[in-house]
Amino acid sequence: MNEELKPGDLVIYTPTSYSGEVYEYKIGVVKSLSMFESDVAFVYYHTGDTASGTRLGDLHKIENAFAIHAILQKQEDIKHVNK
Repeated sequence: MNEELKPGDLVIYTPTSYSGEVYEYKIGVVKSLSMFESDVAFVYYHTGDTASGTRLGDLHKIENAFAIHAILQKQEDIKHVNK
């Protein structure tokens, strides 16, 4: 993780296997940084109120978070056109 994360940042979670391959991708939002572990952030990955402790090395800040709503709208538009 090269970015300095802060609460409210949109992130992508990319954990790796022992062989170094990414095995899943999840979008989340940083709830808080751990006060006890310098390499952990608590991240919301779902619609509930539980945030998961996640290693900072597996998180990457999404730089174009400002465009998420517009991108999701384009996704919906494409789905409707391709019906």
